[in-house]
Amino acid sequence: MRDEDEEDEKERSKRWDSITKLNHTEAAAEVLMKTGKTGATHPEHPIRFLYYHAIELYLKAFLRMHGYTPRELASRKFGHNTLRLTKKVGKLGIQGRCPAHC
Repeated sequence: MRDEDEEDEKERSKRWDSITKLNHTEAAAEVLMKTGKTGATHPEHPIRFLYYHAIELYLKAFLRMHGYTPRELASRKFGHNTLRLTKKVGKLGIQGRCPAHC
């Protein structure tokens, strides 16, 4: 196998791992929503966290499709800052509702 082919295969594998993680995160939130069994004093917090994380992963997946590297997405520029991620994704073509302070 050529080096380029190996690199392409590694890249596809990383993308698939990200999609799998995203699906599991969203599924976990749905299970918690249905059962209501979180064991927390504020039972909605773990659910919100999982949905928030799923949204972050969707935004990062979109940016990966537009050439951003995992290193760039993990940097301080983006990190877990969903507002920055949302703004960048909006500039690239996905439009959504954004609070007035955006």
